[in-house]
Amino acid sequence: MKKLLYLKSYLNNKHGYTLIIAVLTLVVISILGLGLMGTSATTLKQADHERSDQSAYYIAEAGIVQTKSKLDTIVNNAYDQTKNEYDNLTTEQKINYNFEQQFYTIVENNIRLSTYIFDNFDKNFNEQPTATVTVSRINNSFPIQYDILSVGKIGKNKRTLSQNYTVTLNANITEKQETKSNKYAVHVSNTLKLSGSANIFDGEVATESSDIKNISIPDYYTEKPKINITTPIEISLPPFPDNDFSILEQLPYPANKVVQKNQYESAFVIKNHDLLITHYLTNGYQLDMTTDMKFDNIILNSNYTLVINVGNTDKKILVNHLDVTNGHIKIIGSGKLTFYVENQITTGSGSTINSQYIDKDIYDNSSPGDISKLKIYYKGKNAVDMDGAQKIYGSLYAQQADVHITAGAGFQGDIYTGGQNVSVSGGTNVYSQIFLAPHANFSLSGGGKIKGTIISNSFEASGGSSVFYDPTNSVGGTTTIKIYGDANKLTTVGDMIEK
Repeated sequence: MKKLLYLKSYLNNKHGYTLIIAVLTLVVISILGLGLMGTSATTLKQADHERSDQSAYYIAEAGIVQTKSKLDTIVNNAYDQTKNEYDNLTTEQKINYNFEQQFYTIVENNIRLSTYIFDNFDKNFNEQPTATVTVSRINNSFPIQYDILSVGKIGKNKRTLSQNYTVTLNANITEKQETKSNKYAVHVSNTLKLSGSANIFDGEVATESSDIKNISIPDYYTEKPKINITTPIEISLPPFPDNDFSILEQLPYPANKVVQKNQYESAFVIKNHDLLITHYLTNGYQLDMTTDMKFDNIILNSNYTLVINVGNTDKKILVNHLDVTNGHIKIIGSGKLTFYVENQITTGSGSTINSQYIDKDIYDNSSPGDISKLKIYYKGKNAVDMDGAQKIYGSLYAQQADVHITAGAGFQGDIYTGGQNVSVSGGTNVYSQIFLAPHANFSLSGGGKIKGTIISNSFEASGGSSVFYDPTNSVGGTTTIKIYGDANKLTTVGDMIEK
């Protein structure tokens, strides 16, 4: 009984209970505090990593921005350099200057594969941020495209960004008509020689050579043209229209055609791809051109006449052999006519092309035709020989053939040739704005007279021959050149992408 009472008394004794509760509470709080401390430490570490990681991103972005600024300066300077080069060129040099190619070449040479390192950032917790940027070409065409790859780094954190950078020639461009000019009566690449009583009037002479001995004028001459040395020739042969030949070759030949006088008399005027003015019935035949045409041969003889009506638009005729041995070609209509001759040009007797005349059969050769109405492009290798009283009123461009004009023949209009030899002699009169033969040795003799400008490799005049310079000529005609103004936006960028 006493034992039961004692146990009950013991169990009802509450002394020290508070201490236990306090100790337990302290333990729980300590555990929670340690947990919170661990969580806080982890959070701090994560925040620090996130801060450094974000900083690395912005460092990489800043590297791209700074690199773009450097590239923009390079591109703008390339445009200014190209424009300055172009502005200082002559008209002829501007025609042959590839502005776009030169601009892109300068850009490429100054950028190529470039690496930039930027460390101009404030330190972050004693760590120095850096951005390493690589610029590389990503295409082989124009416009030029580059890849800007930037690696931002701070401490152990790195972020990599990429952005496309495109360079495009984009400027204010206008066009201007300029007249090619040459103030020289004769301008040669090498030598110029006068002998006998031959002379050059109303104009100066020039050579590209720096040696004054390359120009020989006898001391007994009382009138001498002014001599210029070391003077570049700034007029060159224009492009030959090979493409026009190719296009015209695709044309069909016209059908055979007969001229009928009565049931007993007739003659072919077009037969087996040839245009034949070789019969009295075909004399005065009018070829009405509603479109461009193609023939193998155009043949005129017996002093017969061919009338070509081009209508009110310009027309073209492709022919293998233009044979005006003895005949006349008259051009009517408000349009113009261009002959494209593939292999041979033959002229003879008193033949004329594009001359004015009184009626169908009576010519007045003292009344020239409008030279602007006729052009002849000649592709063949056989020389163009005019060795009689022939008269041609138009312009000739022989791609590679020599040109020989003699025995009183006459030619009015520009003459261009890529041939090696040109000769004018025997009382011949050539009236031309320009006789352009830059590869040829030019010979003028026997009373031959030329009015205009001669440009050749060399020039020799003898006998009583003469050259008369006409200062009113717009030598070489007009040409269109580009005027480059201020640059617009030369560069564009794509989206920034993280690698």
